[in-house]
Amino acid sequence: MNHKLSFWIRKLQQYSDRPWYLPFLAALIGLDLFLLIVPSDGLLVSSVMLRPKRWVRICIWVSVGSALGALALSALVQWDSVWLMNSFPTLFQSSHWESTNAFIDKHGAWALALFSFSILPQQPAVIISALAGMPLEVILISVFVGRLVKYGILSYVASHAPRIINRLWFIRKEVQQLQETEV
Repeated sequence: MNHKLSFWIRKLQQYSDRPWYLPFLAALIGLDLFLLIVPSDGLLVSSVMLRPKRWVRICIWVSVGSALGALALSALVQWDSVWLMNSFPTLFQSSHWESTNAFIDKHGAWALALFSFSILPQQPAVIISALAGMPLEVILISVFVGRLVKYGILSYVASHAPRIINRLWFIRKEVQQLQETEV
């Protein structure tokens, strides 16, 4: 993770007790679908560790932010998919893209929810779902359900058994980088 980004995240987390913090965090997580640099899992876990009694509220806000980001991305893709295909032609020919496309074609909204739950990046699954013509409300609900389950588990563990977080390889690095940065 970029040291500047990590610095600003730590600076932001100083305000975790403010009423605007959770809506701002949700918006930042939603922007991650476009920026690809926001450590959403690390932000969630470190925010819960700062305010463990608010783990449910944090989980819900971050899940809503992620789902709204997915909705915005899919709406943009459905609005102008030609631009996307012309800008990234090799992306649509990769084997990873083909297998993700086949999986989503076969399982629909459940596949998108599974991608949202997993540690895999959800942007390709959201884009494929949008290109396949999946209704925007189905994309919104699928991502929300997948993220709510994922973030619910992570939030619960971070608030009730924070030492276990360091054993989760896919999140340990993000959390450690956020904790090591000097403010």
